[in-house]
Amino acid sequence: MRIAILGGSGRMGSALALRLANAGHHVLVGSRDARRACETAGLLGPAVSGGAPLEGALLRDAAAAADVVVVAVPDAGHAAVLRQVASALRGRVVLDCCVCRDPRDPGTWRRPAEGSAAARARRLAPRSAAVAAALHTVGAESLRRPGRHTPGDVLVAADGAAAREAAGLVASALGLRWWEAGDLGVAGSLEQMACMLSRLSARHGAPAPTIRLHGLERAARDGPGPRADLAAVAQRGGGM
Repeated sequence: MRIAILGGSGRMGSALALRLANAGHHVLVGSRDARRACETAGLLGPAVSGGAPLEGALLRDAAAAADVVVVAVPDAGHAAVLRQVASALRGRVVLDCCVCRDPRDPGTWRRPAEGSAAARARRLAPRSAAVAAALHTVGAESLRRPGRHTPGDVLVAADGAAAREAAGLVASALGLRWWEAGDLGVAGSLEQMACMLSRLSARHGAPAPTIRLHGLERAARDGPGPRADLAAVAQRGGGM
């Protein structure tokens, strides 16, 4: 499965790229700067076991070559990146993990006009793309050093089954449990939760606070795990 990480040279993006490549997926590190994208892929490559491909590319090229596109760019460049790659997102599953923060205070959410970054992605992406919001409360450090930081749960908001299942499969590939939270209308709440964790981190000196849900296991003993592989989900995304 080919997964593009837009913003893959950043802290969160590179952590996602490394974990997904180690899970056996073909990962494309997307950046506005081709040299930076290739340098990041080159630095991460030696840490990938199993020989899964990990390569750098310009944003649009990465999106066009992928089945699932993860948008891991900061809020400041979020809309510009989506506009730049919009035509390459046709028929793709788009997984948005952007958090709209106050640039002066990472612990404060700044509500965008659309209500959330994922809603903005839905507005700017083609109708044939399927959009999900997830991974907001997963820190880069917990991805890079899972043995040192307790893995958290992933809450998924999506505009349909294809996007929801793809987001769940990505979370599972990262070694995380995931839970369906609702449609894209709740994505703003997920962003606010991420800001709250940042505030707690600053106040208590915790480098990577996460969330862990209890009480849902009786309803789904193994979590609401998806029942299809990523390839099938990506194909379904093109029909939305």
